[in-house]
Amino acid sequence: EKIPELGGFTNFHKDHVKDPFDIDYVRRFILEARYGVIIHLWSVPFGFLVVLFDFKMYFGQGNIFWTIAIPLALVNAILIVAPAFVLKYNLPKLDKLLRHNTRLRDSANKKSPN
Repeated sequence: EKIPELGGFTNFHKDHVKDPFDIDYVRRFILEARYGVIIHLWSVPFGFLVVLFDFKMYFGQGNIFWTIAIPLALVNAILIVAPAFVLKYNLPKLDKLLRHNTRLRDSANKKSPN
């Protein structure tokens, strides 16, 4: 169940939650996961922009548009959206973990005299 990821761009890897009890770490993990969802979903329309670079198509001489460009853009869209779905699937669980940890911290603060 290893999902490849490129967390090196922001120096934060999202392949697994290293410290699920650290509230700041979980908040950063949620933020990075949301960045990932946005970046992946915005990559889909930009993948279709590559189709516009077949300049012969504008003069009626190119046939690469239907044979290569559109199928390639569709495959690209499917492969880009899959990791976004994984990140989006895990976000509610991470939000629940953050609420749980915050509740535990708040109850511990109420019990301690300081």
